[in-house]
Amino acid sequence: MKQATTISRLNRAYGSVLVCAFLALWASATVAQTRNFRTQRLVLDDGLSHTLTLKTGSLSGNGSYTFPLPGAGLFQSDASGVISITAPSTSGNILMSNGSAWQSVAQTNITSVGTITTGTWHGSTIGAGYGGTGLASYTIGDMLYASGTTTLSKLAVGTTNQVLGTNAGVPAWTQNGATITNTSATPTALSTGTNDYAIGASQTYIRLNNTSGSAINFTGIDHTGVSDGRNITLVNIGADPIVVKHQSGLSSSGNKIDLPGGADIILSARGTATFIYDSALGYWELLSTN
Repeated sequence: MKQATTISRLNRAYGSVLVCAFLALWASATVAQTRNFRTQRLVLDDGLSHTLTLKTGSLSGNGSYTFPLPGAGLFQSDASGVISITAPSTSGNILMSNGSAWQSVAQTNITSVGTITTGTWHGSTIGAGYGGTGLASYTIGDMLYASGTTTLSKLAVGTTNQVLGTNAGVPAWTQNGATITNTSATPTALSTGTNDYAIGASQTYIRLNNTSGSAINFTGIDHTGVSDGRNITLVNIGADPIVVKHQSGLSSSGNKIDLPGGADIILSARGTATFIYDSALGYWELLSTN
C-alpha cells in the first residue's frame, strides 16, 4: 500500500457513499491489517483539485473506520471546505446553527419556536406579561382581574346575595341594596331606646316590634357593610309608637338619621319609613313615611 492513495473524479453528490465503499474495499484487501492514518494517509480527489485527506484515526480490516474522538462526533465543513469533527458538549445541550456553523448550546438559547399544535405543557407558570396568568392554582369561584399592567390577581367568590362592585379601583364584592328579604321570622322585640341598630347583610324590609308598653326612641342604623344608595324600610309591627330621632348623638357618626326640617317622626302601629344611605353626607336620608 502506498503512503497516499488517490481516487479521481469523485462525484460530490455521492461522496459519502464512495468514501464508505472505498474504505470497505481498501480494508478488505488486507483483512489482518489495521490502517493507522497517523502514518498512512487516504486522499480522495474529485479531479477538480478538491481533495479529502484522512490522516488520523484507524481503519480496521472489516471496513470500519475509528475516529480519534471518543463517543459521538459531528462532521461539518467551513466556508473553505475544510471538514472538522466537533466533539459532544454539555449533557442536555441542543444543536443550533449560528449562520455559518453548527454549535452545541444550552436549551436556554432558544429564542423562537414555531407553532406547537400537540403536547402537554409541563413547564413553569407563565407570567401575565407572556400571555399566561402567573397563577398556578385556583379555588372554585375565583375570578381573575388585572391588578396591575402586567399582573393578574384572584378575587374569591362573594357571600350569598353580594354583588360585584369596585373598591379602590379594582373589583370587590359589596352588599346588594336592591334585595328585599321577605322573612316571616319575628324580630327581636325592642324594650328600650335603640341606638346603632344592626341590620342584616341583604335586608331592606325590617320589622320593628316595640313591647315596652310606651314610646321608645330609635336613633340610628349601623352602616357597616352598607353600600352607597342602599334602601331600607322600617315598619312598626307593635302597638306602641317608635320615635325616629333626627341626628341623635346617641348613635355613632355615619349611623345617624337625617330628617327633613330636623323634626323627629313617629311610627305608630303599622307605620313605615323608608331611608336611603348617603355615604357622601354620612347619613340615612328619609325618602318617605306614612
